[in-house]
Amino acid sequence: KATPETLAAFLAITASGTESVLRKIVISTSEPLTLLMDELAIKDPIAICRAIAASDSKSRLIPKKVPKLTTVDSIMESCIECMNAVRKALTEDKKSKTSASQEKYTLALKVLNQLVATIPSKFDGIGNTKDITLADVFAMATCFPVFASKKSVLPAGFPASSALAEWFKKTRETKWVRDALSLAKISDASSLDLSCVAKKSAAAGSTSSSSSGRGRIVERDSFWRPVVPVGHTTYSWPRKKKAVGNYSATAAVEDPPEWKALYATEKKTRAGAQKKVKLPIKGKKNILITSALPYVNNVPHLGNIIGCVLSADVYSRFCRMRGYNSIYICGTDEYGTTTEMKADEEQLTPQQICDKYHKIHKDVYDWFNIDFDHFGRTTTPQQTQIAQSIYQRAKKNGYILEKETKQ
Repeated sequence: KATPETLAAFLAITASGTESVLRKIVISTSEPLTLLMDELAIKDPIAICRAIAASDSKSRLIPKKVPKLTTVDSIMESCIECMNAVRKALTEDKKSKTSASQEKYTLALKVLNQLVATIPSKFDGIGNTKDITLADVFAMATCFPVFASKKSVLPAGFPASSALAEWFKKTRETKWVRDALSLAKISDASSLDLSCVAKKSAAAGSTSSSSSGRGRIVERDSFWRPVVPVGHTTYSWPRKKKAVGNYSATAAVEDPPEWKALYATEKKTRAGAQKKVKLPIKGKKNILITSALPYVNNVPHLGNIIGCVLSADVYSRFCRMRGYNSIYICGTDEYGTTTEMKADEEQLTPQQICDKYHKIHKDVYDWFNIDFDHFGRTTTPQQTQIAQSIYQRAKKNGYILEKETKQ
């Protein structure tokens, strides 16, 4: 029997609208559904869905614009979580049913109901896309065990008549769904195996199975899950390369050529500008720009970038466009108790922590194209000399006050 994940894979195959996909699929009664791509045999159904969508630039399963693409990817991940909640609730014994699983089941259906209820009339796909996407594929696979059941399995807190029920009824009659059900030989919910649950594995490419409780635990081919740098979506970054048996996973998708060209041009321009020493020029508007120095005890996230270096970068670019003689300086703050605490946590020396996280910060800001004229460190000899000189002069002139306060 097929699992909901396998049903999603069949739906992705027929919904892709690409005949070449069918030639890469191996369907057997003795082996799992397999996709042959880039000299790689992919057996995990979720990985198959991603591969089908990402490998074909003309595929209708992924939107072409990044905002929509990110939305679809997020909805797909939510549907996978909902799928697991539905599976757990429907496979529990009546005697062992827990309120927690039923609440998650109800919440999952409410989330899906909200998604389909907000589709405008001019759009066909969940996430307000003009065509169906992976979001619709996984929503359908999640709903199938619920609404294709011969008897009602709806949770107590969910209405029998809903936008989700209407969406399922309408979508089930579409050609791509009918073709998928025919291909997978699925007639109703009883054709699905809900006892088989997908599990992410720490070991790349592992497909071993074991017995646990009511269901078989099937390891997921975790090597296919992409490693996505900050700012990228799962479709705009090449897949992580790892050896799998006699095959090697190759990049299924790359950044668009125009992104690469823009990044290469920006990188070259910045490299040339950073070689020049900027000094104040008499008669010109000289502006020194800086931003809060990030601590080296964490990996920067979007909040750090938006609330800190990005605003200064925007102003720096404005100054250059206006012809001002400006310089944007920033760097990692490597002093303080937080550095010592992080070093103790990771069993490293403070200097090792500073070296490690300075590189991480610089790589992230470079990726976001934050255009510093200089990104340094508070622990360099020059920085130390200047900071100590300022302090010594302030102390000599009587500007340092020492006192005790209660906090």
